[in-house]
Amino acid sequence: MTVTWSTRLHNIPLPEPILVGIACGLVAHRLRPWRLPGPEVPRRAAGWSLVGAGCTLNVWSWWVSGRVELGDPHRLVTAGPYAISRNPMYVGWALLHLGLAMTAGSAWTLTTLAPAAIGLHRQVLREEQQLLERFGEEYRRRCATVPRYVRILRLDRAP
Repeated sequence: MTVTWSTRLHNIPLPEPILVGIACGLVAHRLRPWRLPGPEVPRRAAGWSLVGAGCTLNVWSWWVSGRVELGDPHRLVTAGPYAISRNPMYVGWALLHLGLAMTAGSAWTLTTLAPAAIGLHRQVLREEQQLLERFGEEYRRRCATVPRYVRILRLDRAP
C-alpha cells in the first residue's frame, strides 16, 4: 500500500468539539473582549509553548500512524506517542486549544475548553466502543496498560 500525502492528510482527525470551542471563543472575544488577567509576556510565552507542544504531539502522532487509517483502522497503533496515550492527537488538540486561549489572552476561549473537552470525551468513548468491538481482547489489554489521555501520577509504583 502506497502512502501519499493526500491519504496522510486525510488521516488527521479534526475534533469538532475542540474546533467549535476555539472558534466560538475567538468570535466571542472579538465581539466582546474578555482578557485573561496577568502579565502578557509570560502568558503568551506559556501559550506559544502549549501551541508548540500540541502541534508537535499531533504531527508526531500523525506520522507514527502512517499506513493505518485512523477512522477505520485495520490494526492498533501502539508506537511513539500511542505507547503513552491511547489518544495522543486529542491531547495535542486540547493543548492547542489551551495555548491559543493563552496566546490570544482570551478568557472566552479558555472557558470553551471545558465544554469542548466534554464533547471530545464523549466522542472518544464512542470510538473506544468501536475499537473494542473490532479488536476485542487486544484492545481491552491496551486499555488496561495505556491511559486514555495522560497519566499524571503513577500511584501503583513501589517506593
